[in-house]
Amino acid sequence: MIQISPLAILICASQKYRNDMSPIELYNITRGRWKVSSSKAKKAKYAFSVYEEIILEVYEILSWYEGGATFSNRYDEGLSQHIRVNWQY
Repeated sequence: MIQISPLAILICASQKYRNDMSPIELYNITRGRWKVSSSKAKKAKYAFSVYEEIILEVYEILSWYEGGATFSNRYDEGLSQHIRVNWQY
């Protein structure tokens, strides 16, 4: 068993992942808006982008922001209507 310390968040990229994605596209689907408690999110130092049990990339989280507060080339039509509180790094 592998123990990861400090804490990390695993983000499943399967719904939007494509094999031909650029690094910035992968970053944007990984850091995007997620429904997670702010107290849990702020404890995480790393975000793992995971696809079919394979870690695609690991990102260091420097800060958390409310969903939609920073620029992204990803557009999720109607997402903000369905999620009341969401966070991104």
